[in-house]
Amino acid sequence: MKKSQLRKIIRESIKSLMTEQQQTEPGTRYTLSTCSGQYHGIAQCIPDSFFGGSPVAVGHTFTLGYPPHPGNQGGVKDVYVISVDNSCGWYESSGNTYPVNAPTSAQIAPGPLNSCPNAPAAPLSCPGCNGGNYTWGNMQNWQNNFTTNMQNASWFNAPNQPCQFLNARIAQWESTQAGLSNCNAYHNALTCKIKYVDAILKPQYSC
Repeated sequence: MKKSQLRKIIRESIKSLMTEQQQTEPGTRYTLSTCSGQYHGIAQCIPDSFFGGSPVAVGHTFTLGYPPHPGNQGGVKDVYVISVDNSCGWYESSGNTYPVNAPTSAQIAPGPLNSCPNAPAAPLSCPGCNGGNYTWGNMQNWQNNFTTNMQNASWFNAPNQPCQFLNARIAQWESTQAGLSNCNAYHNALTCKIKYVDAILKPQYSC
């Protein structure tokens, strides 16, 4: 092969690579299900710009247009996020890369939708400890009593303790919060308990 031919191939390869990089933008890979419940576990890389520049969370609902492909007649589908998997470099895909990379033509409406029967309820987005409309006045007394009772417990020096106890308490409080329908005073108190155990006690005992 002549040097001139080799140089041409190199130039074209570099040009192609630069074009691909210019067309690539930040995206996120999601696992989705349709609101109808017909399809479950759909993997999609979607550009973050579709959702205003940032990834969306589990439970978010939106609309994608599905072109026909084997086993599916296609069409517009209302979907919700099962899991947020990892970042991906989204680019305008050709038909043979679908459905892993959602093309521009498939990005119909970023949501959230007014209705998606099978989607899980979105979790409450509440302020941090004492950061909203409520202040837990008994917080200091609770912290003192909680720590003293834990240190005086017969199991305190047992293997995996007190880390096992602290993790179990956090899991219990988070489960209780998940059942609450608003950011009330009780939710705030639980948030303060979680913060104290997670930020103070767990590091103190190397959990």
